[in-house]
Amino acid sequence: MSGTSPAQLEAEGYRLLRERGIPTALVAAWGNLADGRSFIVTEDLSGFSPADKLVQEALPFDRLLAPTAELAARLHRAELHHRDLYLCHFMVRTDATAATEIRLIDAARVRPLPGVLTRRRWIVKDLSQFWYSTLALNISDAQRQQWLKYYCSEAKISDWQSLMKSIQRKSASIASHDARLQRREPSRNISIPKS
Repeated sequence: MSGTSPAQLEAEGYRLLRERGIPTALVAAWGNLADGRSFIVTEDLSGFSPADKLVQEALPFDRLLAPTAELAARLHRAELHHRDLYLCHFMVRTDATAATEIRLIDAARVRPLPGVLTRRRWIVKDLSQFWYSTLALNISDAQRQQWLKYYCSEAKISDWQSLMKSIQRKSASIASHDARLQRREPSRNISIPKS
């Protein structure tokens, strides 16, 4: 999309999510400034928190396991991929007993899933980003596996072990890439927590 501003890409991603029934933020406005910058304004998600921050603040991941896995499966069943499906992009409003609402944000790279030849690649990339973003948190391997089993049940995927191996390989590749970026730019601002 040559000539498309970041705000336009983000607005289009939010439109795709909403159009396909994925809970997300409402876009109020977006635009391009004369100096080349662009902006987007979404609804206020006050009362919601990034899921990774909730886990860092001692919310048990078990409370978020089913709703985040279900939402990831809904995304892929809706024929979309996120391309930045980190835990921090699941915005959650909780009450005393459960995650009551969840919204998927950071939609600038949301696109329709491609045809069958590369579909699995993009799904693995999404799921690997989620997996990687949980590694520095108080989330066990057993919980990650349970999350993936729940996702596969919702997405109607039977061979979760094969999928997990692909996810773990890609997650290791993401970790290696991120480590190189951190060495080159130690002060870069990223939203994935570090241990």
